[in-house]
Amino acid sequence: MSTFSSSLTPLMFQLPYLLVYVIGIVVALVYISKHPVPATCVLLGCGLNLLLNLVTLAMQYSHSMGAAGMTFPIYAITNVLRAAGLAMVIAAAFVGRSSVVEDPFDRR
Repeated sequence: MSTFSSSLTPLMFQLPYLLVYVIGIVVALVYISKHPVPATCVLLGCGLNLLLNLVTLAMQYSHSMGAAGMTFPIYAITNVLRAAGLAMVIAAAFVGRSSVVEDPFDRR
């Protein structure tokens, strides 16, 4: 197997995530005027995760080419930042909602 085709293997496995992040960014940009705070959270979370996946892919490619370097600390940092990006997307589901919920069974 050539070096080029073996370096494309991680990209093939990451492609579904990359597509979801790009679609999330596009949807957030469409709804940013109607729902600015949740759309901004989704935009930041998906953008951060897209960037981190691309950085991880670049690191895997450079590692396969023989440049090992300080991969463990960088992977640890990217995993913490990836969790922060997911937290932004989860927070987008709850920001901007009213805290008062009417009881549908209340007959006053």
